[in-house]
Amino acid sequence: MGKVFFCSPILLITVLVTCALAQDKAVDCSSPTNSAVASLVKEGLQLEERQDFAGAIEASKKVLAVEPRNECALNTISGPYGVLRNFKEEIYWAKRAIEINPNFAKAYINLGNAEGSLGNIREAEAAFKKVQSIVQ
Repeated sequence: MGKVFFCSPILLITVLVTCALAQDKAVDCSSPTNSAVASLVKEGLQLEERQDFAGAIEASKKVLAVEPRNECALNTISGPYGVLRNFKEEIYWAKRAIEINPNFAKAYINLGNAEGSLGNIREAEAAFKKVQSIVQ
């Protein structure tokens, strides 16, 4: 069984509030201008809603074939890897999204979740603190 991510109740509350704030100041990934990308994004979201996480990852990778620097696709790949408990891949894809957009709060949330799940508490806290600095 995997490691359990433990944090203090105050850190947990801070993370939850920060995540809620990040939703308000999030990068808009819902309406890409390229029609080919738009249909792939829609496909990926539908697959993710049906909990077909491997399919959602593949659809998002198709977005990258059209737009290799699409931070939304990179982060959308990151999240499902976390659900599949492949935290190293979640970190890899979140960091790629952050390289393109250093103010992408949702990518830092994925990064923090993955680091925490691997027991890397300092790295998780650093990622969540970055989210706080972005959304405030």
